[in-house]
Amino acid sequence: MRTLLIVAFFLGSAVQACAAERYFALFFAYQSCDRKPEESHTFVEFIRAEVNAGVPPVILERNTISWLPRTLIVRIRAWRSEPGRNLTLDETFAAARCKEILAWGPYELTCEAYRLAMIRKRLLESGAMMYKAVDNIPGQSDKFTNCVHAVAEIDPDARRIGQYNVKYGEYATRQVIRHFERQDFLINPCAPHDDVYRALGLDDRRIDRRNDWPDRGNGFTKFLRSLFGAS
Repeated sequence: MRTLLIVAFFLGSAVQACAAERYFALFFAYQSCDRKPEESHTFVEFIRAEVNAGVPPVILERNTISWLPRTLIVRIRAWRSEPGRNLTLDETFAAARCKEILAWGPYELTCEAYRLAMIRKRLLESGAMMYKAVDNIPGQSDKFTNCVHAVAEIDPDARRIGQYNVKYGEYATRQVIRHFERQDFLINPCAPHDDVYRALGLDDRRIDRRNDWPDRGNGFTKFLRSLFGAS
């Protein structure tokens, strides 16, 4: 009986620890004051954290998808793809230099979305994908990608995000968040977790935090999207 109680205690502790582990995404954009597309970037920090009531979150893991050309020079008119590089968050902040940095979230993610994001990150870092600033050629998304598609298209079975739209900077990042929401990747969307943000240690950086991404499309637009699966 005592042995059973001990086993039950440890099993209960394991279940509680597992339940406390949650996943988040902090969506970013940077852009120049003149909003040039080649000076804009969309990137996301994916976070695994232990969250318990009454105590600050404990960050267990942080991974960034920040896809840029290896040279860090974005060439909008380039016809050919080129080697890409997935930057860390600190490297991305350094690449931003004096540009405006905006952030949305962190919003809670499903476990499946986090898993897909980690697979996507490994694919980008494997060298199997190239970088191309304008990558809206049908059927080529498995060969090269820009920063927006790199971080938005974590589910290989889902439709591409907004190939008919040219968005960059803050507008592209809002589009990525909407795409995540429509894929049911976000839990309680529009509810940023300030405690997780504080635990990331970003308060000393000049980041303009936003929460202005909700889709304001009319009913007819949403109806068309439901028919064609557009983002």
